[in-house]
Amino acid sequence: MNGASFIYRQDNSRYIGVQFSVAGRDLAGAVEDAIQQVKANVSLPEGYRTDWAANTRNTPSPARN
Repeated sequence: MNGASFIYRQDNSRYIGVQFSVAGRDLAGAVEDAIQQVKANVSLPEGYRTDWAANTRNTPSPARN
């Protein structure tokens, strides 16, 4: 398949969501590695940007004291 599966619109902008799964390591470390890989290997045209977010729905909550 070529091209985006879904192009979303928000705040007068368009964006494409990209998902990946993390198994066998911590979520924060995996996201940090992905951010560094994108910075090193992806050149975006002027006016484009990357935003990062994580879905922690299945991540255990920290214990409360």
